[in-house]
Amino acid sequence: MAWEPNRAMPLSVLVVEDSEDDAELVIRALRRGGLYPRAERVDTHAAMDTALRRQTWDLVISDYSMPQFSGPAALALVRGRGLDTPFIIVSGVIGEDAAVAAMKAGAHDYIRKGDLARLVPAVERELREAEMRGQRARAREQVRQSEALARATVDALSAHIAIVDQRGVILAVNQAWRDFAAANRSGARRRGSGGVRGRCARGLAGAGG
Repeated sequence: MAWEPNRAMPLSVLVVEDSEDDAELVIRALRRGGLYPRAERVDTHAAMDTALRRQTWDLVISDYSMPQFSGPAALALVRGRGLDTPFIIVSGVIGEDAAVAAMKAGAHDYIRKGDLARLVPAVERELREAEMRGQRARAREQVRQSEALARATVDALSAHIAIVDQRGVILAVNQAWRDFAAANRSGARRRGSGGVRGRCARGLAGAGG
């Protein structure tokens, strides 16, 4: 089921922020927007790594610069674990180059701490898009599994089966066909080798006579 905004359901949020007060401002902004965050605050690499290992998070909101950590490092940690979790940077004023670099590295949005009215719309958008990405990934996996099952089923048949296009070009064959073709190639090589040896033997016999 697609995620629905303003739904009365807990939203697990990992807040990467060294300031408890700023973290609370972010949580309050989410609540004012009708969301129900169940948040945890971390401010070091080790603490965030532990939090990511312990559970799955719906959303990561990170400051950009912290005494013992940083937004880019937090983003790298999330992406390094192969997670597609929405990642939003909420920070004070940072340079345009830094913001662009963060977006290119995989951050989904950047919001200034003085503009938290943008936070909930950004969160809702990114949660919807993450759900759509998940649906597409699940659909691709279902297709892959269906194709693998179809190949296994056809390979299990003893009949020689080939899939051809409209021009008669063979696109794929089953295991029985591959085994038959391999046996024919092997037989042809044996016959060809025997013929050469035979001709050589006859030639030597003629030369000796």
